[in-house]
This record gives sequence, C-alpha cells and structure tokens, in this order.
Amino acid sequence: LTLLFISFFQLQASTNNTIETDFKTEINGITFSIDRRIELFNIAAYLADFPTLNGLDIEYKKDIDIYFAKYKEHPIIHDFTRIAKKTFTSIDGPISFMLCMDDELNYITEPQGVRDLEYADSLQFVLKTFKTESKFDKFFIQQKNLYSLILSTVQYNFKEFKAKKRIENYYGTKQDSFIIILNLLGRGNFGPRIKDDSGMNVYCVIEPESNLGDIPAYSANRFFNQMICHEFSHSFVNPLVEKHIEIVNESSSLYNSIKKSMRSQAYWDWEVTVKEHIVRAICCRLAASKYGEESSHLIEYKIEIGRRFIYLIPLIEKLREYEQNREKYSSINDFFPTLLSVFPKIKEKDIVSYQSIVEEYRKPVIQTMPKFGEVDAENLLMIIPTNENDTTIQHELWDFIKNYKQKFFPNSIIMTDKEALKMDVANFDMIIFGTPSGNLFLNKHILQIPIIISQNKIVADKEYLGDNYQMLLSWVNPFNNNRQMSIYTAQKTEDIIRINTIMPSPNYAIAKNYRKIKNGTYKNVMKIWICD
Repeated sequence: LTLLFISFFQLQASTNNTIETDFKTEINGITFSIDRRIELFNIAAYLADFPTLNGLDIEYKKDIDIYFAKYKEHPIIHDFTRIAKKTFTSIDGPISFMLCMDDELNYITEPQGVRDLEYADSLQFVLKTFKTESKFDKFFIQQKNLYSLILSTVQYNFKEFKAKKRIENYYGTKQDSFIIILNLLGRGNFGPRIKDDSGMNVYCVIEPESNLGDIPAYSANRFFNQMICHEFSHSFVNPLVEKHIEIVNESSSLYNSIKKSMRSQAYWDWEVTVKEHIVRAICCRLAASKYGEESSHLIEYKIEIGRRFIYLIPLIEKLREYEQNREKYSSINDFFPTLLSVFPKIKEKDIVSYQSIVEEYRKPVIQTMPKFGEVDAENLLMIIPTNENDTTIQHELWDFIKNYKQKFFPNSIIMTDKEALKMDVANFDMIIFGTPSGNLFLNKHILQIPIIISQNKIVADKEYLGDNYQMLLSWVNPFNNNRQMSIYTAQKTEDIIRINTIMPSPNYAIAKNYRKIKNGTYKNVMKIWICD
C-alpha cells in the first residue's frame, strides 16, 4: 500500500507544473514551501547533533549522512555549534534568523531572534561558508523527487484547507502573504513575521505529523488546522500586544499565579504569556466556528485550560462580545484595548476559581483508561434508570437489563439510580444503563466524560448530527480511580434495548441504529482526557 501510495503521488508530482525547483505550491491563498534556508540550517544542526530536530526515521537523513559525511567532524560544523549556541534568545530564534536572509544568505531585513548583531554576523558567515564548500545547493536540487512528492501529498491533503479566509475574517485585517514552511528535519512549530521589500510576510513553520514510509507526512486534520491557525495568529496578535505593552505590563503580577506552568512551556515572562493567552483564546473561537461550540469546548478549550492558560476563561467571554458587535468593531485592532481590559479586573478569588477548574478538568488523574466491559463480576453493580420519559419503554428496558444480568453477570446487584446516589459505591465496578437524563446517577457524573449527548447530535471526537445514536462508554468509578464503570447509553430510551449487540471498542463506541460507526479510545493531552 505504501508503494502504491508513493507511486501515485510521484505520478502526480511529475505532471504537476506548480512545483518547480523553488519547491512551492499555492493552495487557497497560502503558499506551502520547502525552504532552502531552513533546510540549510537544519542540516548543519543535524550534523552537529542539535537537540532541536525531530526523531523521524526517514531516508532523507541517510542521504544527508552520505552527502555531507566529511562535514560531521569538520571545523565548519564545530564553528557552527559554538556560535549557534551563543546566538539565539529562544527556541524559535533560528527560524526567524534564517528568514531574515535571502537564499544566498544576505540580509533582507534586520536579523531577528538573536542576542546581538556580532553573533548573527558570525553565524551568517559560517553558514555561507558551509553552503558554498559543501555544495549545499546541489544537494537541495538532488532532492527534487522527494520534495515534489511531499508537496504533491500536501496539495491533495490541503485542497479544502481555507484557514486564510477564516483567520482574516476573524481578525478583520489582512497580511501581504501567508507562507507555510514544511520543516522536514525540525521539531516544533513557529509563527514568525518578517517584513521585506515585498511587504509583511507571515509564516507558519511546521514539523511533520509523522512519516508514511520514508515520506514526512502533513495532513489537514484538526490538530494541524488549529496549529496553523495558532502560528499565523501570532502575526496578528504579537504586534498589538507590543503596541499596548504599557497597558499589558500593568497586570504583570498575574504571571506569578501561573509562572511555574508557563515556564515549563518556555513562556518566560508576562508579555509572551499574554500573547499566548490571546492567540489561544482566539484559536478556540476559530475552532468553535469550524467544529461547533460543544466540540471545541471538549477539545481545544479544555486542553488549553489543562495547560493552565487560565485567563482564557475571561478572555473568551470578552471575545464573544467582539463577535456579536462586528459592526462596531470592524477588526481586532479596534477591540484590542477592550480585550486587554480583562486583565486588570481579575481578582485573587477569580484566580482561585480558575485554578480549581483546571484541577476539575484534569480528572481522573490516571495513566490509562479501563477497557469497556472489563469489570469485576464479583463486585459489580448494575444501575438502572428511573427517570426515562416513557415509563412503558423504561419497563421494557428494565426487562432487558434483568435478562442481560442473568445471562452475563448473575451474581451482580441490580439497583436503581436513586439507590446508587444514596449508597457508597466506591468499592464496586458498575454497569450503567439509560439515557443521560433518564439515569439520575449517570446524569450526575457524565460531565466528567468528554462526550455530549443531546437530542439532535452526539459530540465526541467530532460532532455526529442526527438521532438514533447509541454509545458504549468506559470510564473510572467517579469515587475510586481503581474501579471502573461501563455505560450503555443512547439518545432515546428504546435504543438501549438490545444495545449489547453492538461490539464494544477499547474506550468508547458510537453506533447508529445498532450499526457501529466509530471505534474510539481516550487520549490524554496536557493532562486532559479527550476522545481520539
């Protein structure tokens, strides 16, 4: 399959004239490129064993090893290592520095991301020397088939990718260009903004998601969509924070409450933390418009709160005001002072409340989720609903549950949801039946689980619109992480009868009319459980 995939895209690459030796292609107003400046720096860093590179096992690295073999211990690489370690002020410094030069490594604008010009000039000289002596350009052109293949897969994967339009509509302003650089060797994602003679260029430099065989892979999935929106957003937000820096710094004491978490993520001061908060808040709103409010809340919003970006809570509320008054605020520039007014209003009691939300969202604190149905039959409660809308159907469901118990777990204890709410259930596994509103015990505890079940949709890894959906869910006992509960639920009571005919998945399964459409697992991202 991998060979067929590669052969198909090689054919596509050979017949596609938009990918030339500059290795660029434009998709819906965004230029995707493999940039020779970034590749030059990363190859030098690869030869120097820098820790800033990704761990993909791809043939490209073997090509580098062979072509640049004599430079592994060469004085040029030793000079590069010595100077580069002294040059940059942050992890994104190398990217910004390289983009301030043209392909011949001549400055097109003042170097960014460096400690001082002396270091920058020295590194520039070393890289120029390495580029010339190693005949780097020859190597770069020799990789034409690989680069063209990667860009061909990107053309296919991103053909419906319209982030530029959504971003510009939300911010109400435009940039001169949007450029995504595919960072084949690098680790991390960055959003520099470089002004040159052609105007203001906003970049999103992205690492590969994975590799397909020997091909670094980039797909337009939800993660990449949000990450690209995030990096491009810095080009809109950062200049506004810098413009209003005096106002921003008046609230700098707020940093102390989240300093440890921010510094663990390389956000070393309040200015950078404010930039990150605002970018992430806006990206949550962009996700809500694309994926739905509830889906965005379960995934993007909760993950950001899990990272302890606690000031998103008031920022997002303020951004709703911006969205509802676009006739008054034509752009985020007009609204920015109002947005910043959130910070001085935050009191100590608010911070305590925000921190408690983080801890609540991070529950349960466990390494792995239990698998559906793997319950302790000797210490098992089966909890039946008492609050379903139709009592006739509820009694039919009770009959089904009794038969289910007798067949599979004859030694288990059946009790009603009301009885379970009054009992200490910490030492039991549980199987719960009923709709989220019909089973009162489930209704109380289902908010822990990263799913939403309503009359017209189910929200898990995405929105599933419609009715007649069933779900099989595993989760921990809310009173004891060493115990578990398995849940049979649906939008309608009648759809739970015979629900055991649906084959379970490791953590959750979604079915429609008893036909399974999703095998699901839970994933822990920044200490937040989400549906994968």
